[in-house]
Amino acid sequence: MTFVDVLLALVVLVPMGALGVAILWRTRLGLDPLECVAYGISVGWAGGSLIQLGLAMVFGLTPLLVIVSAAVFIAALPVIIASGAGAETILDGSGVANRSSAANASASIVMGTRAGWRRPAWLRFRWADIGEWRPFGWADPTSVTRLRSFQVSWLPTVVFVLMAIPWIRFWFRAVDYGPDGLSFGHIFLFYDWPLHLGDLASILYGDNLPMENPRFEGSPYPYHYLSTFTAALIARIGVEPGYALALHSFFATFGVALAVYAFARRLLRRTAPATLAMFAFFHAGNLGWLLTARRIDLSGNFWQTLIWNPWGFNEYEKPPLFTFMTMFIYPYVSQRAWTSGWTLFLFILVLIYLGLTNDSRRPFVVAGLCVGLLPLSNLSSLLGLALVLPFVAVLFPVQGRRPLLLRFPFRNWVIFVTLAVIVTLPQVLFQQSDGGAISSIRWDSTAFSDGPVSMIIWFWLKNLGLVFLFVAAGLMMRRSLASSSRRLLLACMPIFLIANTVAFQPFAFDNTKLVTIWLLAASVAFAAGVTAIWRQSGGVAIRLILSLLVVTTLLGGVLVDVGLLTWNQQVGVASPEEIALAEQVRAGTAPDALFATSQRANAPILMLAGRSTFVGNSAQLAAHGYDLAPYQQDLRAIMALDDDMPDLIARYGIDYVVIGFAERADFDIDEAGYSARYPVAFSSERYRIFAVSPDARRRAGERRP
Repeated sequence: MTFVDVLLALVVLVPMGALGVAILWRTRLGLDPLECVAYGISVGWAGGSLIQLGLAMVFGLTPLLVIVSAAVFIAALPVIIASGAGAETILDGSGVANRSSAANASASIVMGTRAGWRRPAWLRFRWADIGEWRPFGWADPTSVTRLRSFQVSWLPTVVFVLMAIPWIRFWFRAVDYGPDGLSFGHIFLFYDWPLHLGDLASILYGDNLPMENPRFEGSPYPYHYLSTFTAALIARIGVEPGYALALHSFFATFGVALAVYAFARRLLRRTAPATLAMFAFFHAGNLGWLLTARRIDLSGNFWQTLIWNPWGFNEYEKPPLFTFMTMFIYPYVSQRAWTSGWTLFLFILVLIYLGLTNDSRRPFVVAGLCVGLLPLSNLSSLLGLALVLPFVAVLFPVQGRRPLLLRFPFRNWVIFVTLAVIVTLPQVLFQQSDGGAISSIRWDSTAFSDGPVSMIIWFWLKNLGLVFLFVAAGLMMRRSLASSSRRLLLACMPIFLIANTVAFQPFAFDNTKLVTIWLLAASVAFAAGVTAIWRQSGGVAIRLILSLLVVTTLLGGVLVDVGLLTWNQQVGVASPEEIALAEQVRAGTAPDALFATSQRANAPILMLAGRSTFVGNSAQLAAHGYDLAPYQQDLRAIMALDDDMPDLIARYGIDYVVIGFAERADFDIDEAGYSARYPVAFSSERYRIFAVSPDARRRAGERRP
């Protein structure tokens, strides 16, 4: 990865992110400058990617489309800012509603004027005004006041930098195209990233927009692929696909951290506790440091163990030991889409919170519309929102000073739900039209531990340590939290019980994503509890004990970070031979060609060439609720060249059959029969690809000398 790759990624990401920040700045939702940046980046990435996705469906995903879109987004910034220059504030920086000017403010935003009708401000904008324009409308007195109240504190800055050190090293070593082929920089990337690379290659080289399932031909893709499309925008202007994924994840990780800090600061209302909450979210949890302590005791060398083997990756994180490490490792590293959906989830939750506490309808309206960004961004975030908001509604029943029977904000909730359903339901129905994971919802208490309730309790005690005690203190101690903050955190608590009793996916462990929502609320309550105990205890001894307890709670996550810094192994994913073979396949086959090949995640036909497979990786397909047994049986018959193989080829529309080292290991293959009956379209040292359809055989004949 080079500096040019980073610049090209910024060419795509910065215009979209800046547009989102500018829109949030001008909509006056009661967000402070930090929140506008933290949430606006994610809103801009999702919204900008959706716009370009629609354009790519019509005109194709070309470098020109990406560059022109970036230029348009940049050109739109001064127009958006100017269009809000005359608007009055409905919710000021403190989050208090300015009800007396609400009607005038709404009219001014639409018309660009405070009273009477004039041309909208965006029509009155002149390019000559750019010389007088200041970024984000800082010339507006209200904006100046908001910015003067915003200061950069040294504590979160220092902590953020320290957290960034292992993240930077990790992401810039995540993918490597070297002499030995394609490799990943960590073992945990090997589990899911071949699938992400396959999706990205399918978009880039298979013209698969809107996406159909590249691993199950002819079915809709029940996966949130918007983050992959964002990476495809980066790859389309000259960045290698693997680097595009890594760079997008790199910047998204920092966006998540910023959003977590902004969320915690709004609820805790102080910098130091919010910083602790952010750090705890990424590091709190397991007592795995006890195993490292045992290693140190056995080796007799503290520094050597701490530097070279601080955390036993693939050793500690086993169900009998410590399944959870840190939120960075899972879900943010392996589940790329979670980085996009998570920030949008926080943004929508904060908007609902602002609407409830400030008796304002506009946040509900914007939140309802923004829910439409979730199905393609991250379905788990949409599910989490649906599970949390009913409890939010129950815990925030009173609004304003209206009569008792009218205190519940029915109208605002109805508006929110109506808008959310209108913009979300069609997407979900299309994605899940085959039933998919929705049909897998069931009671299941074995998501995290098999056995009785006592085993489940033990599982969480060893994976979360003393977090539970500090969370309880934060929620119960007086003056630890404001009433509205406490109620919002309490609304997130039931999702922990739901995740431990109900499975929403075929693989129950996917409920980990729901636990992430609980962990964020728990991290904020944890910080509130620690801060309250610290303030109310005047003795040095008590504060020393408290500090030690906090260190033991966070030490496991810190050791994971140290392990990321000292990890030097590369995990091979594709050989130079497979990369060269994929290039031949891309050049010599139609984008919609269908291949019968291995079901392994790193099969080069999809991962590198972007061609769809008859039935692909079984783990991912099973996770989406597909019944694979009959199709796997047909795949075995095709590979074995059974008597009904020609009928199967015709029925499924298969063009090529791949025979490589993985296929030879996984299937009973009649390679001699294929050689006698079908022409070889592509070959290498370990691979032979046979053309089996009439069109494929014609193409293979044309390539022969």
